[in-house]
Amino acid sequence: MSERNILVVDVGPGADFALRHMLTFFRWDVGVARDRREAESFLLAADYSAIVVELWDSPDMVTDGLGLLAFARSLRPAVHVIMVADVAARAIEQEARREGVAAFLVRPQTATAVHRALCELLELRQ
Repeated sequence: MSERNILVVDVGPGADFALRHMLTFFRWDVGVARDRREAESFLLAADYSAIVVELWDSPDMVTDGLGLLAFARSLRPAVHVIMVADVAARAIEQEARREGVAAFLVRPQTATAVHRALCELLELRQ
């Protein structure tokens, strides 16, 4: 497994391909899943150093995001998880951290901010 292999999961309205392209610029190997089911398939097929979950303010999406976190932890307890959420979804930050989210970033966030958070979590040089 490459230490720069990450999965971006956008459980919101459309996959965040812009984030993928920007993180690729920073030399990350990026997989993008458009929903929880696809993310679970990715997680079963490969090892990822980190997962970036784009969370949107909707009860179903919050449930999917937290459920995905539990699934990822069941496969690989030490995986690093970053959640990117809008201000309204910030209410779940404490629950997300209890479930093992290492970094909780409030949108809007740049790919550079996500890159820095990944480097810090994985203790990599930027």
